Amino acid sequence: MGSFMDYAFPAGDESDASNEEWDIGCCSDKNSSRIKAQDAIVPHAEDNVSLLKRAISNGDTRTVEQLLDSGMDVETRLGFEWTPLMCAVNVANYDLAKLLLDRGARANFSKDHWTVLMASCKASASEDRIARCVELLLSRNADPNMADRSQMTCLMLAARDGYSKVINLLSSHGADINAQDGNGYTALSTAVQYGREETVLKLLQLGADKTIRTKDGKSPADLAVIFKHTQITRILASSSHISAAQASVEETLSKFFKTNSEPPSSKESATKLDDLELLLHGLELSYLTDIMTENDITWNYLLTMEKDDLEKIGITDPEHQQKLLSAVQQMHLDKVDLDTISQLGAAASGSEELHNFLIGVRQQCCYLTETIHDVINRFPRQASQLVFSLDPKKEAQVVCNQLVIQTKDLQKEVACLRNLICQRRESFLTGQNPHSP
Repeated sequence: MGSFMDYAFPAGDESDASNEEWDIGCCSDKNSSRIKAQDAIVPHAEDNVSLLKRAISNGDTRTVEQLLDSGMDVETRLGFEWTPLMCAVNVANYDLAKLLLDRGARANFSKDHWTVLMASCKASASEDRIARCVELLLSRNADPNMADRSQMTCLMLAARDGYSKVINLLSSHGADINAQDGNGYTALSTAVQYGREETVLKLLQLGADKTIRTKDGKSPADLAVIFKHTQITRILASSSHISAAQASVEETLSKFFKTNSEPPSSKESATKLDDLELLLHGLELSYLTDIMTENDITWNYLLTMEKDDLEKIGITDPEHQQKLLSAVQQMHLDKVDLDTISQLGAAASGSEELHNFLIGVRQQCCYLTETIHDVINRFPRQASQLVFSLDPKKEAQVVCNQLVIQTKDLQKEVACLRNLICQRRESFLTGQNPHSP
């Protein structure tokens, strides 16, 4: 396909005559070839450029740092007019890339429409190393939507090579998932053409449009047939179900961990399984959706089910039973009943009712604290581990801000209640003390 440019040359291959070999990515012995930079740095700029090339090729961060300390420009042009940063990320050297960025290297530099980020995406290294460098560049505001001469973006390059982690990173930093190259290919079309099954699934989960056609009228499904990728054909055919099952993280969590809201009405429960699907997906039990549908299990009915009931409909795996029953148990948290403390005037019974009421509140706070702690533990620790684009509209962030305010209000009100109880108790004891002033 004419739109794909194979940048198969080494990152810094010389475009002019030189006695220095520029072999980026070679597997040389770093210990034997490490350069004593202080002795090697000379006043001739050309010699220092050769020294810099060799240091990058060998992953010799110390020599690069010393060259920069001696006054060498961090944007010095090397082979093909690439910068040191482009060469460093093209061999996925994170430490060297970070050093260069910290010294002022431009994350958005491009040469002939080939960007630093593109050089990173096409590095000759493992996906984990590439993803680490890509994450670094994106954190320094590298633009994921810049395109090369054929209008290919980094997302398309990652899709071509099947780098799902890189796709996650690019998408979470605003990459246009449905952008098209000069021939009308999207990242999804590219992944289909090259038979990248996991990448196709990932792009569909992230919202890729499977109806976009190439300039010659081919849809992703057409390409799957043309290139005889049978499994991808099946994935595309069922992608509408995939998109429903892979709801946003925020919605899944809010549905799964909601403990004190009313369950859906019987009418809603009977007509759709959306909430059940989200719950099952959150529990990693999506395969049970069909069982629930076949047995007409509504949301309200699920809340009444026990182990025997689950076995009767074919859910026999003990681990899966426990997951489901634990989730149902969480939904049955005792609600605070204000009616029980409506008669606080009666000293004896009122004291007991208030005590029970506060125990109920404390239990619910414990449940909420544990649940939120569990959510925190499930969150990815690094951007490279993201599976979805988290909170693109900042809706979850807004709710969290509100929760912070509400929990502060709760703390304030509980403190007020505590002080009030203490004051009343002291007043009562003082009133009962005949020797009090």
